[in-house]
Amino acid sequence: MNKVRVAVMASGEGTNAEALIRHARSSAECPYEIVCIVTNKSDAGVLRVAAAYGVPSILIPFAHRDEHEIAADLLDALSMHCAEFVCLAGFLRKIPHEVSEVFKQKIINIHPSLLPSFGGKGMYGRFVFEAVLASGVPVTGVTIHHVSDGYDEGAVIFREEIGVGKAETVESLAEKTRAVEHRVYPLILASECLRLRDISPF
Repeated sequence: MNKVRVAVMASGEGTNAEALIRHARSSAECPYEIVCIVTNKSDAGVLRVAAAYGVPSILIPFAHRDEHEIAADLLDALSMHCAEFVCLAGFLRKIPHEVSEVFKQKIINIHPSLLPSFGGKGMYGRFVFEAVLASGVPVTGVTIHHVSDGYDEGAVIFREEIGVGKAETVESLAEKTRAVEHRVYPLILASECLRLRDISPF
């Protein structure tokens, strides 16, 4: 079976992107390969990750641009690298409708809470952890879901709960959450790629 060609989109430091790359290269049995990294920020740490692992990177600015232009650039980049699947790993912009239509059921995202709680526009990174702690909930978690046109609204694929300790801080909760993300995201991506091959052989 040929490996599924996956594009990773990220806006931040790229720790999840690195976890995905490391998993892909850890075993010949992994059903996916990371063929490119797309970012919207010229100073994103994920660009250093891409360089360190020799993965091609593409910068596509989103700010102050028409959605159709952004969509065209994204589709061109994904086509250039023959990407079959897209994995969002801390990507902070909404995916244009034209792209989500072309890659329907082939874009997934990871979110650091149990959606629909603490999701939506502006809810990412430490903002999520701050909201979780302010709410007083005893349990939060990680959600992996398909991407739709709305923020954090696609069908849920996987959830894992994380306990919130009485002395929890934003930093400690972030660390616990990252550990779960790095463990489960590569496995769920692999599962989705196997599903893709089952329903759409290339």
